[in-house]
Amino acid sequence: EQDAVKYTEEVGRPILTFEECLLIGKRLGMNRETVEAALIYLHKLNVFIYSREVLPHLVFVNPQVPLDLVNDIVAFRYRIKEGRVSSLSLAFATSLVSGIITEEMLLHDSLKHRFFPGVYEPRHAIKFLQHIYTIAPL
Repeated sequence: EQDAVKYTEEVGRPILTFEECLLIGKRLGMNRETVEAALIYLHKLNVFIYSREVLPHLVFVNPQVPLDLVNDIVAFRYRIKEGRVSSLSLAFATSLVSGIITEEMLLHDSLKHRFFPGVYEPRHAIKFLQHIYTIAPL
């Protein structure tokens, strides 16, 4: 766990790829199966979020990451409803206020800081939020 947290500080993001976890594990003398078992164990303890069924290539070393995104989506929706966000198309604003979340919406300036291109992208967030029943597919 401590090695993973240290590595996230080095790479500048609270999310690691499974491959990065394998590299950390290798430094600790662990093989692929042991690393995966450790990730599953840490997930069950709510230390990390690792969902090999949904996003097998990602590990949320900081479990707060998906919660922060949901919080930002709710706040962004509220600002739109209150008319405090400008330069949005009517269709875009209507979709979000209606509760429709798209990849385009997640790439808005207010939310895009939550993502890490090539590692954690809006499509991953949508898939994960659907999995935990925070949002439903259309």
